Amino acid sequence: MKNINMALQANHDYILSPKVRDHSSTIESIFIGTKDFVFSYPKKVDKHTWRSSSMSGTVKSQYFVKEGKEPIEYFQNLLQNPELTLAQLEAELKRESETNEHAQFFRIRDFKKFIVKMGFISNTIYVANKIFDAYTFNGFPRALKPEIKAFYGEN
Repeated sequence: MKNINMALQANHDYILSPKVRDHSSTIESIFIGTKDFVFSYPKKVDKHTWRSSSMSGTVKSQYFVKEGKEPIEYFQNLLQNPELTLAQLEAELKRESETNEHAQFFRIRDFKKFIVKMGFISNTIYVANKIFDAYTFNGFPRALKPEIKAFYGEN
């Protein structure tokens, strides 16, 4: 049983990934997951514009900061707060998802499927109710594969 005075511990209470992509691969985010929820906060969003026949295209990128810091730095500082509980973390991340249109917060128990695949080619966490009601987090750094497998298991 966890001592209520202990700070949250990486790979025990939560998983933090400095980089992950959403299912459309246009949003690069940081990822925080616990046994109860998964969350992503954008670092960069790419918007593509293409014209047919001439094959021209443009990519405009929007970069995000949080209180003057890179998102990974902001959330690392949050997670290192010795007073932070899992309930407070969940409430904070849920609030973040409500104030940023590109942030995602999913309570795992609200989905029929929660699939973790950390393979040679694909590193993916998938949450879904139906085929068209699904969200995929992919492109986790290879170095995190063992920690994610140990934390969530793999199915």
